[in-house]
Amino acid sequence: MQTQFRTISNVRVRVAREVAGLTKAQLADYLEVTPRTINTFENEGAPVSHAPALSAATGRPLGFFTNEPFDGIEESIVQFRGSKRLSKRRKAESTSYGAIGLMFYQRLVEPYKLPAVQVPTFDNVSPEQAAVKLRADWLLNEEPLPNLVQLFESKGVRILSLPKAIEKLDAFSYWYSDGKPYIFLNRSKTAERTRFDLAHELGHLVLHSRELDSKRDLEKEADRFAAEFLMPARSIHRDMNPYADAQEILRLKAKYRVSAMAMNYRGGELGILKEWGQRQNYQELSKRGFRFGEPDGLKLDRSRVLPYVLGDMRAKGKSIAKLAAEVGVTMQDVNGFTFGEVLAAVDDGTTRHKNFETVDEDEARQHNRRKFHLV
Repeated sequence: MQTQFRTISNVRVRVAREVAGLTKAQLADYLEVTPRTINTFENEGAPVSHAPALSAATGRPLGFFTNEPFDGIEESIVQFRGSKRLSKRRKAESTSYGAIGLMFYQRLVEPYKLPAVQVPTFDNVSPEQAAVKLRADWLLNEEPLPNLVQLFESKGVRILSLPKAIEKLDAFSYWYSDGKPYIFLNRSKTAERTRFDLAHELGHLVLHSRELDSKRDLEKEADRFAAEFLMPARSIHRDMNPYADAQEILRLKAKYRVSAMAMNYRGGELGILKEWGQRQNYQELSKRGFRFGEPDGLKLDRSRVLPYVLGDMRAKGKSIAKLAAEVGVTMQDVNGFTFGEVLAAVDDGTTRHKNFETVDEDEARQHNRRKFHLV
């Protein structure tokens, strides 16, 4: 097929299909064409006349199907949390969602000057050494860390949330071609476990920015980095006694803002707790509900960038819905990428009325300060 003057970007066709979770054969059936035609669309572009059918088949807004350049994300540059559990199809869906999120985020923050990237990369050091060096570089000493989302944003990391459609994925991260690091987070987990996911993804960014030996266990390395970054060995040796019981573990978990199970594991990992003590704590914590959750846990760390930008747009009368339409994303996408900071109608699947995800506007206003300035 010769490329027509008015075509839809081939990358947009592929990304829309992958986000919808469709195979080429399934999309071909919907469009009443052959799989070979879909293959051509995804390599050379599709005739613009197919835009309505592509929109109906994939659920993407009609405005998404244009010939404007669209940068996909190569799966090879992405570090997935729990990658061994993910199918190739799920990874493709996630990276395509990430590409859409990145496109929206770049347009959203374009008028604003965000902090410069201050995320070093380390070669030939252990994950623990990298965590210690990064804490030193960021002048964090060995004390418990504050809001991680805002800390990372202040160092130039771009952080978005994952839409509910792919919340089975914990998190993923990558260095994009614009030289900036991105992290996508699952917002359905507890605050404590989300903080560990954040530190884990930071570990990937500082340790695994280059092509690596496939024999290395990158997930385990990122976990080791996260443990040292959140619970420095020197600090835990100072704060935890060898006979720490479940109550003491809960005190330390609150201090360091991590999960109870992570703190108990850390005590054993560092050789502070004996095996029998660690096991006893595990049993007691499980009885109290800490195996699968964090009773009376923390609130999720919130972004400073997103409330500031969205609040500034509202104050100036700029329509977020209009920006979404221009970019070719739905308001559900926007809600999904912004940690729910933007209201979006959600059909409950059984009735005609709409439910709304909400955001605490008073709390959001408190974030609209410092460090983020108009260009």
